[in-house]
Amino acid sequence: MNRLNELREHARRAGEKLIEDLRFAGVTTGGWANQERADFEMSRIMNACLDDLALTNCWGEDNRVPSRALWKVAGETLSVGWLQNHARQKPRGYAGDFEMLDKIVQRTLSSDPLGRAFDHFFQEQAAPEAVRARTQLVADRIAQTIRTSKKDKIRVCSIGSGPAIDVELACSALSFDERKRLEVTLMDLDPDALVHAEQRLARVVAADQVHSHRENLFRLPQLKRATTLLEQSDFIACTGMFDYLDDAAATAMLQYFWNGLAEQGEVIVFNFAPSNPSQSYMEWIGNWYLIYRDEEAMQDLGERSIGSSSAMEIAREDSQASLYLACRKT
Repeated sequence: MNRLNELREHARRAGEKLIEDLRFAGVTTGGWANQERADFEMSRIMNACLDDLALTNCWGEDNRVPSRALWKVAGETLSVGWLQNHARQKPRGYAGDFEMLDKIVQRTLSSDPLGRAFDHFFQEQAAPEAVRARTQLVADRIAQTIRTSKKDKIRVCSIGSGPAIDVELACSALSFDERKRLEVTLMDLDPDALVHAEQRLARVVAADQVHSHRENLFRLPQLKRATTLLEQSDFIACTGMFDYLDDAAATAMLQYFWNGLAEQGEVIVFNFAPSNPSQSYMEWIGNWYLIYRDEEAMQDLGERSIGSSSAMEIAREDSQASLYLACRKT
């Protein structure tokens, strides 16, 4: 039996064991109605399954095919969990779309008892914790930028803005007069994400303070018109894109951000770390594959992009699952 067939067989058996364990837990939890017991059993069962799959040492795109064997056996049950099914099916073309991010930050759970247990397991993972942590971190940095700057207008740009909850949180923390100084540029691949973000921000700022642009984000550094979109920005945030960029593309993107900054402006980008505890769950269940970088890799990225480490800050957000690189133009 070759390696791929061995992996498929391992995944198939894991799926069968998962279904058996979930069926029994459904009985002991009263059809998943006892939420405290349901959360305990779901965590125990899913972690056992993921630990078993991790024993294959099959990571990244290599587990895309064997994971189909798992879903062929257990997919009907796994799909009851809205969050993990959305990640797997990618209805908007990619897993971390604005609907997913909105539900992660809002800690949304399904109303279906089994679906709620799956969604709770998802929400307790390190990766969603990192999403929530970086959302709050960016919100805090935006608010800090506005409060410390003496400019009449503060230009904030969000690249891959999604639902723009970070901008909304920042505005909610600011006074009415502070908010009036804000000028927001949102860029995203998905026009529906921009509409959603505009509606969300309408609660906290005037419509003429928000400028939305649908762009092919991965080609931004090559687009001539894109140079004007970031011109003289005071703060640029990119929370979820560098996980999908190779080193050359990441370098070009950070250079593009850096060139768009005003004096004293700051750019912050995030990247999941190789130590991400959610990798097995993301890959085997969600076919959600990332490019991971550690502190050294982020340092190298910054030095290649801006040519100096003196203006750089590299740290982990509160969950410790992802890193951020912040660069200030002094």
